[in-house]
Amino acid sequence: MTGVKRRRINNVLDKFILLWHYFNQTTDGERGYSMVKDYKRFRSEVKKSLHKVTITIPGEALDWFYELSKMMKKKKGYKLPRSYIIRSLINVCMKLDINVEGVKTEEDLEEKILRAIKKY
Repeated sequence: MTGVKRRRINNVLDKFILLWHYFNQTTDGERGYSMVKDYKRFRSEVKKSLHKVTITIPGEALDWFYELSKMMKKKKGYKLPRSYIIRSLINVCMKLDINVEGVKTEEDLEEKILRAIKKY
């Protein structure tokens, strides 16, 4: 390699190192990404302690989610993603007092949840 090519490579590496240090600056123990804009979410705040869970649902449920979110947008709201809707449904179910005694099938659980909703 000639001296010119080595200088170019060194300049590129120097720039990379400078950028690396710039993006990994720490301020009070947290990373400071000052070049990234802080966009406000137009929906609800997403909590940091969420876990990703994979579930299987029938096509009818997907259609229901689509229709529900479409109706939200039509009623002057936002078209929320399925994950927001499912989290909301789970939060509501967590507030119910569901008697799970004798539950052996999914249908039994559905019946118990419906009873808890009626009591609520």
